[in-house]
Amino acid sequence: MSDQLNLFWETFLIESISLLEKYDQLEEREWTPITGIAELIVQIGHLNLVCLCNESCSIKSQIKEPFRELNNIGDEIADVILQCYSLLYRNKWISFNSEADDLTDEASISILNRLSCITILAGQIADSMLRVYSYKEKILTLQEEKIFIGNRIIRIIKNLFIICKMLELSPEEVYLAMLKDAKKSQLIREMKRETEK
Repeated sequence: MSDQLNLFWETFLIESISLLEKYDQLEEREWTPITGIAELIVQIGHLNLVCLCNESCSIKSQIKEPFRELNNIGDEIADVILQCYSLLYRNKWISFNSEADDLTDEASISILNRLSCITILAGQIADSMLRVYSYKEKILTLQEEKIFIGNRIIRIIKNLFIICKMLELSPEEVYLAMLKDAKKSQLIREMKRETEK
């Protein structure tokens, strides 16, 4: 999986960073490393929402948002991957090395359990980032935090790749579709901004 992940990461790196830079130009306020981790958690929540609603009708009324229709698992997976790119874009000191992780492809772990793991990993990244940016007491060196966060990002993406495999989805295809839709959305926002001037 490390080879697939490295190839994916390198293939979409420049286009993903370009997309994020364009989003930064469209937002009303400057995004920071902390807003970056907040958005990762938001997108992981969306992915959980779609998967849980597909699994259980009884839970829909508790978690569905009346102003947002989320029903495309592939698109939500791609959104989470984009926010992993965002973390490295906004925190250039984080290292990405998929060889440094030993996560195995255990088919016995369900999709919902993998989503729980992804949610926990994102929380661990957030906790680490709060320490790095002095919102919480430091307990590790910057180098240790750098390795820890990079490892957690890799584990999130590897779990997403495994979920794609379980759902017979191509990570490359769902990511390309998301990039295409995101560029359309950016264009619409740019045109709207021009008309409001």
